[in-house]
Amino acid sequence: MCWACNPVCGRCKPPKQKVATCSSCGAVSFFSREAVLSKNDLVCSRCGCNLTEQLVATPVLCKRSGVWCAWPCGQSDKMPESGYADCPYNTPIPRQEAVGESKW
Repeated sequence: MCWACNPVCGRCKPPKQKVATCSSCGAVSFFSREAVLSKNDLVCSRCGCNLTEQLVATPVLCKRSGVWCAWPCGQSDKMPESGYADCPYNTPIPRQEAVGESKW
């Protein structure tokens, strides 16, 4: 456990923000979870370059809970010894994204 929570870390719980460095101007931009998951374009705060591809959140099948998660944390790749555990941080993926996945 960390001494102080870093909003972009994501090891013990999902990150509150995602960060991207613009390849055009080098500026660092921060985006909230809601902004990244909204499917809107994510642009550089300095030059307006589209950073969406750098920030796409890839849904994963969480090994801890056994449920698909759209905003995974560092715990998603660790299976508990006693079987699946409930995850208070699970972010369900929208139904249209789940098409083709074996879970649905």
